[in-house]
Amino acid sequence: MLYILLTGATGTLGQQVANALRNHPNITTRLMSRRVFAPGGSEGPRPYSRVSLRRFSGYGVPADQRQEIAALPFPAVSWVQADLKSGAGLSDAVHDIDVIIHCAGDPRRLLEAARATKVSHIVYISIVACDRIPLSYYQQKVAEEEAIKASGIAWSILRATQFHALIDLFLRRCSLLPWITPLPSDLLFQSIAECEVGRRMAELALASPTREIEEMGGPQVLSLGEMAYTWYTLRHVHRKLLPLWIPGQVAAGYRRGDNTCGGELPHGEITWAQWVQQSYQSSPPTQTRVAQLKDKRANRV
Repeated sequence: MLYILLTGATGTLGQQVANALRNHPNITTRLMSRRVFAPGGSEGPRPYSRVSLRRFSGYGVPADQRQEIAALPFPAVSWVQADLKSGAGLSDAVHDIDVIIHCAGDPRRLLEAARATKVSHIVYISIVACDRIPLSYYQQKVAEEEAIKASGIAWSILRATQFHALIDLFLRRCSLLPWITPLPSDLLFQSIAECEVGRRMAELALASPTREIEEMGGPQVLSLGEMAYTWYTLRHVHRKLLPLWIPGQVAAGYRRGDNTCGGELPHGEITWAQWVQQSYQSSPPTQTRVAQLKDKRANRV
């Protein structure tokens, strides 16, 4: 029997990892969060809310089953409350744990607690290009990777590209103005479905430590303008895109595609258009719209 601790269990990725580990015959999972889980109550998170199903967890879930699933508690053997910043509860969280899947914040206090127990493997989620694009958050991820490598615990690190849900959130924020959407349309993304990253994290946890940094991206590299056009088309929304040019090294890195990964690496299969259509339960676009999308992409090559 393999005992796994999943941190960040109520987060976007944590929910997907828990789903991937669900009903596995040879593991016992302990889910960790900062708050106490109370199914159906107000004191704890409700990970299977209708919003999270639609936006984050709903890909591949038939619409007629979502209400039924939304009423279920989060699948788990046990829950534990702990705080990564203060260290409170971490000793209990890692007690008798073999593998940690870390989908939360700074791991340093967690690593201190893990070294005092029998933890033999830690799986960590990071970001593609965190060592190439000079964002402060990315630099923090690199520092956390180094802390895990130096911890003395065998490790596996998965760097993923941006989630489809993050692009969706960004486009909604950019759509607050009426009629037009100002957008840095020339930035490139290789976004990926959260559920596919969650499955890969679970696979790494069930395998031997790789002691390597693996990268994983979505099936397509698209400009933000193309993604916005698809997003509006599949939702039957008519808006004018106003291209913006953003100066600086960070934007230049995104324009070059530094945040994408190579073709020989494992990739997700769920495209941006499929994710949007499923998330918003939209009907397929007309053939004219499909042709327009294809022509626009061809002209940009």
